[in-house]
Amino acid sequence: MNEKTPILAIHSVSIDNIAKEYNAALPYYQFLMVLSGSLHIHSETFGSDYATRDIIILHPGKSYHISPVTDNLVLTLNLEKYFVSEQLGSSCEIFCDSREEPQKDYTQLRNLIASIASSYCEDASEKRLTIYSLLFSLLALIQKNYLVSTINLTAATENGRHLSRIQEIRNYIEENYASAITLASLAESLYLSPQYLSKFIRQHFHQTFYDYLNQVRIRHALAEIQYTDLSITKIAFNSGFPNLTAFNKVFKELYHTTPSSYRREFLRHQEQSPQNPAEHSEDSSHIHKNFDDVKAYLSDMSGQLPDIDTPHARHEPDTSHYVIHANARDHAPLSNPMTCIVNAGFAINMLSSDFMASLTDALQTVRFTYIRIIGILDPDILPKIDDASQYNFSNVDIILDYLYEHQCIPFLELSVKPRKTTVATTHEGFLANPSIDSFFPEEHYKKLKYFIRHCINRYGEKYVSSWYFEIWAAHTDYLKYIETPEQYAQRFKKIKGILRAHLPNTALGGPGFNTSAPSQTLGAFLTELGQCRIEPDFISLYLYPYSVIPQASPERTDEYIFFSPDRDVMARKLKAITDDLRKYCCHIPPVFITEFNSDLAGQNHINDSCFQAAFICHNFLAIKDQIQLCAYWLFTDLTEEYMPRPSTKSGGIGLVNSQGQKKPAFFAYEFLDQLGSCVLCEGENYIITRAGHENYRILVFNYAHVNKYYCLNHTDQVNVQDTYSVFDTVMPINISFQIYNLPPGQYKIKKHTLNRDHGSLLDQMSRMWLQGNLSFERLSYNINNLSLKEREYFARTCIPAQTIFYKNSDGDMTLNCKVSAHEVLFYEISKEY
Repeated sequence: MNEKTPILAIHSVSIDNIAKEYNAALPYYQFLMVLSGSLHIHSETFGSDYATRDIIILHPGKSYHISPVTDNLVLTLNLEKYFVSEQLGSSCEIFCDSREEPQKDYTQLRNLIASIASSYCEDASEKRLTIYSLLFSLLALIQKNYLVSTINLTAATENGRHLSRIQEIRNYIEENYASAITLASLAESLYLSPQYLSKFIRQHFHQTFYDYLNQVRIRHALAEIQYTDLSITKIAFNSGFPNLTAFNKVFKELYHTTPSSYRREFLRHQEQSPQNPAEHSEDSSHIHKNFDDVKAYLSDMSGQLPDIDTPHARHEPDTSHYVIHANARDHAPLSNPMTCIVNAGFAINMLSSDFMASLTDALQTVRFTYIRIIGILDPDILPKIDDASQYNFSNVDIILDYLYEHQCIPFLELSVKPRKTTVATTHEGFLANPSIDSFFPEEHYKKLKYFIRHCINRYGEKYVSSWYFEIWAAHTDYLKYIETPEQYAQRFKKIKGILRAHLPNTALGGPGFNTSAPSQTLGAFLTELGQCRIEPDFISLYLYPYSVIPQASPERTDEYIFFSPDRDVMARKLKAITDDLRKYCCHIPPVFITEFNSDLAGQNHINDSCFQAAFICHNFLAIKDQIQLCAYWLFTDLTEEYMPRPSTKSGGIGLVNSQGQKKPAFFAYEFLDQLGSCVLCEGENYIITRAGHENYRILVFNYAHVNKYYCLNHTDQVNVQDTYSVFDTVMPINISFQIYNLPPGQYKIKKHTLNRDHGSLLDQMSRMWLQGNLSFERLSYNINNLSLKEREYFARTCIPAQTIFYKNSDGDMTLNCKVSAHEVLFYEISKEY
């Protein structure tokens, strides 16, 4: 007998790509929400195409034909019919169809369905009460907005008279369906003639007595087919059918298959379904582990649903006020792993004079010690000369000379990686990596030896020994590893031998593990390294806020990658990984995040918004004490090569854009770089530090995460005017910082304000767009082609606001501030002499 799920009201939850047409005769209510793409649904009474954001409820006992129109992704929540009927009654029918009623607002319904799915896909037993709370909220919303009467009354005066009789008929059939009831026996119980009763049922139930009776019997039979081991014959008799032949005939009319075939298909689906947390077999527990990431994908609902689309939300009154106390004499060392390293991307990009100029300008304000570079051994950087034992180092020298002269240290990824820095998105997630012939061609081992020797001769062993080297374990964008742990370990061992022969003290690490993949995958690589008696000098990870959802369909082998609605997903992922390292490493080496960002999709206006600055600050506080290095991906939009080519190139993932203009993300890095080396106190959205003798810094921000619907559809292009509509609603925060035990005297306070009015490249462009008569795409194109003087003016004006004021202190100081959503404030406090 199949064990039921912990939430008996829920039949299943799934996220599927509908790739083939099929007929559906459902035994439950199906809430179907299109996340991306489109599909066609039709029944006997309607037919329509459903696209992104559309939602429909399919009814049990009815037949539907469903077929794909384009590549799509669909979230389905299936509720048991008995549960819905018990709560909403039988006299009304649910009508929910966003194509038929486009004027209706379906936002709250979408949020509830996403939240139920989120909680259900976590530990459904632990969240049992939360799920039932959300389910009853869902049914209350349906009762209020989506119910229509199934009673066909022609006049209001007849309503009261017929409702009682209709309910009597329903009750009689529900109580006696397992018996040999007839129209005559029902008529007798109601003191009516069979002829009158037959006409009444046709008029008000829209079907014959026997059709209605058979639907009730089949509904009860389905529960026994699905959840018991009773024979089909026994179920037929239990449900009131006179024989198996009659049962099979009625069942096939409704579901287009036999009861036995239906049971086999249902059991097969249950065994393969990752959505059933009650299954504890070895196979299903493996599926459950993979499906843990769904909780980050849909997120936990622990309270009221945010009304994310309320147009006046940002005008609501302040709801938060904090008083923060800090003792200037109490401080601890501050770990700042983020501003010491940045990703330059592929080595070929550093041959660009625009890239060099932009990096030179950035290094004047943010002291990036390490510059991470990919592909230093690529043929277009280090080509072979005709003599097989000689190489042309001119391009290598240009790159490394620049770093040496600017006192930066190379951090070199040695693997051959696909030449791209962002990903293009599709309805199915991300495009797969281009194929790679070899992750480290045999020729590269020889080339690496010559490269190391050349660098030692040119820059000296001391400088080259300070470099970091990394080896990536190859995988696709769907996080399918295409290099086995054994292959990786052998490659790592061979490269380590070459490096150690020339540089005994240099650091080599890997495997560039993407934390969106299952942690056991990292364990397999580390275990194999251990068996080969190899210890990496550091563990390198890629940290992005994605959830990976495995396909439930056995025909599909790919996975879908989505933006996680968990605002703390980065810290949670990192903690889970570092906890797991104890299983695989006797001595845990330093942990480096060698790629980090809020997204990998270029041409998204969110990348240019103030959100990105608050995102960086939020995750700095969340992960700084767990790691040693964290490299932002990427430094500049100039390096984005594999983007589509419309008229606009705004919204890249760099700290600066392709014109060298600094984005809010860059200013966040500038603030972090000035924090100093000691922390007085910190909290969820602030940190107070000491930066030298009698100098203090305060960083405070108000982070708003993207809302759940955007997470389900983050591959969609966001219009510039809608950029700030995709975030959860957060209220402004009022904070009073009270610092005491300061040396008495006068203090100069410099306040930097980064918000939509000051320092936001996106918002400055938006204001220009609103004032003109150009499309935003045309305006973006024009801005990308400004003259040098116009570009310089744009860069000078698009900076955080700065105000200076003074305070006298007798040892205590209070600073009051109000921080709006996406806003970042930075205070420099220094004693005057």
